[in-house]
Amino acid sequence: MATDIPRPKDAKSSQISRFCKIQGCWTVVEETQKRLDKPEELERLLENKTWASQDALAQRYITENIQQSDMTTVRDYRSSGEIWTYLMEKYEKATKYDAMVLLQRITAWRKDPKVDLEASLQELEQWNADLYEISNKKHKFDEEMVLTMFLNGLPQEYGFIRDALVANATMERRLVLSRLQQNEQELSTNNEEILDESANRV
Repeated sequence: MATDIPRPKDAKSSQISRFCKIQGCWTVVEETQKRLDKPEELERLLENKTWASQDALAQRYITENIQQSDMTTVRDYRSSGEIWTYLMEKYEKATKYDAMVLLQRITAWRKDPKVDLEASLQELEQWNADLYEISNKKHKFDEEMVLTMFLNGLPQEYGFIRDALVANATMERRLVLSRLQQNEQELSTNNEEILDESANRV
């Protein structure tokens, strides 16, 4: 990942919250969060045995799925809401940074000459999928945008076919890849012929 800040080790925040909802203890996370700046209300809430039991369950599941360094930090926190607030504030900053770095990587993508066309496109598509996940499903380029960035990141020898595809607005994955692979084969054949001619002269 682009950031050095450690991630929760076994589960994403969405998985943790989903489990807490299934176990019937997510409400206590939300309610204790609301009362973090109202200690007396928080105290009264947790005096209730049912709320206290649910809070203990939520704390247990959350802390079982975070890094050891985070466990050390939240060890003395009094409620699941306090633990959850700390984690979200910490990892939200990391997530925004990751998304920014990945966005820059996608928009500045250039084909690696050692990687074939299909694998290159798959790499760009995977980065786009990663951006969608990292940004909590807020940011994702559509297929046409991905193909446009893919074409723009190709080396100059693909310039003619790239311009033809863009001019015809032919932004369909299968067709774009097929035309480019055909062009790649022609370039490879031409290079082989040039090498053969040079060898014959020698």
